[in-house]
Amino acid sequence: MKKFTLLLCIMMFPIVLFAEGRILGRVTNQNDLPVSDITVRVKQGQSFWKGCKTNSAGFFVIDEVPAGKYDVAAYKKGDIRAWYGSVEVMDGGVVRFNIEVKSLNTTKPSVANQENQ
Repeated sequence: MKKFTLLLCIMMFPIVLFAEGRILGRVTNQNDLPVSDITVRVKQGQSFWKGCKTNSAGFFVIDEVPAGKYDVAAYKKGDIRAWYGSVEVMDGGVVRFNIEVKSLNTTKPSVANQENQ
């Protein structure tokens, strides 16, 4: 029985080590219109960060995000300043994180429909 348990633990180790999820969402302005070419990044301390740009419809997808808690920033140089929120990615999960931004405003954006799947 001990050998079986040890074998099972060894077999499961790679799954736990490389568990990843996905963050997707949409960036809109205060009139609920899509904002394209916005950089959206996730970071976890100084050890991990990843990002992408929104498409013409304001949508973004960040794949292969290891399970854990992350800070989110959305910005566009010269037009929209950095905004922050936080998400938690679960093993194999999808987090929807929608962001409303206001041009050259210093307040944090509202985060709509943040949900884990």
